[in-house]
Amino acid sequence: MRLSLIAPLVLFLSAACDDSESSVRSSSLAVCSFDDACSDPGERCNVSQECMPYGLDGGGWNPGCQKEEGDRRCHRRCDDGVCAKGETCQWALLSPRSDYADQIKLCLE
Repeated sequence: MRLSLIAPLVLFLSAACDDSESSVRSSSLAVCSFDDACSDPGERCNVSQECMPYGLDGGGWNPGCQKEEGDRRCHRRCDDGVCAKGETCQWALLSPRSDYADQIKLCLE
């Protein structure tokens, strides 16, 4: 009789300890760009390029834009720090071809 009482308790506890990552939706990894944003408002395009205003910069002519960075894919924002299995929540510094950048957390592989 004791076994029949313990079995439901074990099942309940194992369900309560479910891995939260397994229920989290992963990033769509849809192709995106500076001009074509991610369709999901919970995602952000992982593309960045720092560009300085044209003109004199430190006594010389500004070279323009730095090398583009990122994979041009849509990644989930993870302000809560939770990502799907295979992804980790990481800080990303994204500049939209300007001289400023947004620091946000993205789920990256």
